[in-house]
Amino acid sequence: MRFCHAGHKKAQKPIVPLKAMRYTRQAQLSARLSTYSLSENLNACASRGSGAVPSNEGWFSHKTLALSPAEVRVQKGKETIARTIYYDQIAKKWHRLTGYHGGPFKRYVLNDRILQQIPGIAGNAILELGAGNGYFVPMLLRRFSGQLPSRLVITDQSSEQLDIAQSNFFIDGAEYEILDVSDPFPFPDQSFHLILASMLFNELITRNLEQALKECSRVLAKGGQLIAAVPHPDFVHSLSKKGALTDFGHGLFAMPGAGGLRLPVSRRPLVTYLKAMQDSGFIVETEDLYPDEKTLNEKSGLTISARKPLGLLFKCSLPE
Repeated sequence: MRFCHAGHKKAQKPIVPLKAMRYTRQAQLSARLSTYSLSENLNACASRGSGAVPSNEGWFSHKTLALSPAEVRVQKGKETIARTIYYDQIAKKWHRLTGYHGGPFKRYVLNDRILQQIPGIAGNAILELGAGNGYFVPMLLRRFSGQLPSRLVITDQSSEQLDIAQSNFFIDGAEYEILDVSDPFPFPDQSFHLILASMLFNELITRNLEQALKECSRVLAKGGQLIAAVPHPDFVHSLSKKGALTDFGHGLFAMPGAGGLRLPVSRRPLVTYLKAMQDSGFIVETEDLYPDEKTLNEKSGLTISARKPLGLLFKCSLPE
């Protein structure tokens, strides 16, 4: 199979019919929210100061939703529905703001550190979770130019994000799939050699994090790698102390992001991440990631010292 990054040209024949899938997904979400008034929710958030939905592009607070039997079975949770709707809404704006590198911190620090953890991709099956606008895998292919992976699967829970990924970072031969990591993964055991999850696990409540990690362990081949990154728990804690986080409920908060957008984050300590990963069978190494001068200059509103970690990198492996 040949993998080729087709630049920024829209694919003539998408790998999967994302448009149709999006319409179906939106209809399902609309049905679930049929008893749920957005204007009522906005007023409720304002009256109790939760900040869950500060604007039309903001967060939904937690009101009772009518869940289907399947949702009751997998206990996806209201925060998952809210996140899907939210990311569908902000997808285009998020792409304009983060572009072809994922934003300053990813551009100058995180992307390279992730790539440095990967010894090679030749013959490997690769799964990216929470791919967003899809910028990273083309970067991976460029770094390992001449090496041919056996399979590339690029996923996100937002169909709008995947549409943007196929429009701007289309890779010929890759598979694009809508995947909510709080659900069972639609792949057989030991299907992949490398799983990437950048700035995803911080958006999950603990039970969904545990579910996602168990699925990562199941679909990862023995000796395979899971490479993940989250905002550093110390940084999230500092935002909380400054009152910069607004309560989203169920253990999630909204943190300030680029362009005035609010981004989901769990105020979860390192020990909780480590326990969930180790309980799923992973051997875990961690690395604190610090902002460089370019990051601090471009993110002028970021009140953090270069001596304080901004990100946390996990290198997780399964025993041979």
